[in-house]
Amino acid sequence: MKGILLAFAVGVSLYSCKEAVSVPMDNETQVVQTSEVYKIEDLFCDFELLPLNTGTEGLFRNVNKLVFHDGHYYILDKSGKRQVLVFDRNGNYERSIGRVGRGQGEYTNIEDFTIDEDGGRVVILAYPSLVYVYDMEGRFLEQKKIEEHSMLWNIASHEHGFVCATNHQTYTEGEHAFLLYFFDKNFNFVSKRVSVLPEQMQMPPFVASPLMKKEGGGLVYFDTYTANRYDIDVSDSISIKSHKYLLDNFMPYEFFANAQEFVSKQTMYNYFLWAICIRDRLLAFYVDGQDIWGFVSELEKDAPETEAFKFDGWLPDLMCYADGTIYSVINARRLEENKSLFKEIPDSLYEQGNDIVFMFKCKKFVDK
Repeated sequence: MKGILLAFAVGVSLYSCKEAVSVPMDNETQVVQTSEVYKIEDLFCDFELLPLNTGTEGLFRNVNKLVFHDGHYYILDKSGKRQVLVFDRNGNYERSIGRVGRGQGEYTNIEDFTIDEDGGRVVILAYPSLVYVYDMEGRFLEQKKIEEHSMLWNIASHEHGFVCATNHQTYTEGEHAFLLYFFDKNFNFVSKRVSVLPEQMQMPPFVASPLMKKEGGGLVYFDTYTANRYDIDVSDSISIKSHKYLLDNFMPYEFFANAQEFVSKQTMYNYFLWAICIRDRLLAFYVDGQDIWGFVSELEKDAPETEAFKFDGWLPDLMCYADGTIYSVINARRLEENKSLFKEIPDSLYEQGNDIVFMFKCKKFVDK
């Protein structure tokens, strides 16, 4: 793709720990660029499209997050509808969860959401560090301020509770300057881990969901400002293992803290664009000058080196992975530019005002 411009392991009882723990660096992997060049069809296969029948109530502007769960698509639109919209397996709009307002169960903004599979709840995270809890049908259950000081921007659920991330967009020193915050099922504070950078970040993470669930259990937090991956185990206790990816010319974090510096320096340094967990591996893409490079890293093995390939062409947003499928979205213009990927495209899809759900499978690097 050309012309890219963007304007340790620590174990502590999960339920008894109420402390802050910094996490030292455990492992490093050098990313080595090779002569390999891949296009989208070299990496992925089985491309499918699903138009969303929104009606009037399900119209949205952007897809900031997409989750496929129990036969339904959950779409977060942060800037337009500012809701979580639910579509069935066939793409038909069913309901919305949450809404902007000042009444009961309403919020003034929305930052992220997660599905509590065990509890049968949808949890919306709103600024400043508020959670709004709904049942799966969208009925409001409760709201709670879960952190009085740090600013939480992302949330993920697990079998014992929830993890939230500040994304280095919070206090930079003192007792509230931490990256990851842990809560139990009732949103009571449990622990905070990993010290943040000494400067507050202004650029939002480019990775759609920095907090990702691993297929075999546990979570991953991918830190785009430091090129660190944090493997989080919450089975019996909180355990975090850190892993750093070494790029030859990674952008200094100070430039992420200043939007003007980032814009002026973005072609001079490397920075991550997308990352997603697929089975037992991490697939990541980063920008180097005017080019995109990708690599695969095994989550359960600490390899000292991994080979990167150059990516040629359009790279779709890697939004989530479930049951062997990667989920993304595509608009009418991109659809026309990449129509060779599909056997047949109904003319009606080109008239879609909303993005279309785009599904595909990974055919390289990942064992089927």
